[in-house]
This record gives sequence, C-alpha cells and structure tokens, in this order.
Amino acid sequence: MNKEIQKDVIGNYTRVESQEGNPSLFAKKKIEYMISSFQDSISENLEVAVAAVNLPNGDVLHIRNVDYLDPDMIIYKGLDSKGQTALLMQHFSQTNFMLIGVKPIEDKPFRIGFTN
Repeated sequence: MNKEIQKDVIGNYTRVESQEGNPSLFAKKKIEYMISSFQDSISENLEVAVAAVNLPNGDVLHIRNVDYLDPDMIIYKGLDSKGQTALLMQHFSQTNFMLIGVKPIEDKPFRIGFTN
C-alpha cells in the first residue's frame, strides 16, 4: 500500500495509508484525522462544526459522525443550529468545508470518537 505524508491542522506530520480502489474510504479517513486533530486543538467548552458553501443561510453542521458510501460519497451526520438531525452528502472529489469550534447545541460539548 502507498503511504503519503501529510500535514495536519496543527502542523504535525503523519503518514496516511491510501485505500487504492476505494477513494471515498480514503477521503473519510483523512477527514476523520483532520476533525480529530482540530477537536484536540479547541477549547473543551466548544464542539466541532462544519461550515460548508451549500448549507442554507450560512448554517453550520454540528458533527456527530462521518461516513462514506462506495465508491464516491462522503456523508457528514450531525445537527443543524436548531438541533434538527441533518446529513451533508458530498462527492469525495468535491469535499470543501471549514471546521470551526462552536458553542454546543446540547448541555455538554459533543466529542467525536472515530473507530476503524
């Protein structure tokens, strides 16, 4: 398997194994790594949200999980600013979002824990 070196959001270098033949899984793993690194860098009073161009009225998605559909879709699962369940689906080649730390929608900030 190929290993590529990438720099994370807080300036550390890491190796990420490519998933040859499965671009959506590879993209999902890289996104999870970026979200985890970002989450580690923000205050414990905040939680991770995604701001994306295609969200209505400049809303944010309070991330609860990232998933994928073979061969090419990335799915962001979470809550909108009103606490309603929301899904954001993007083609892996068009993933474009900004991670931000926001006040939690619930009493405590949600912490994303990814498992393989």
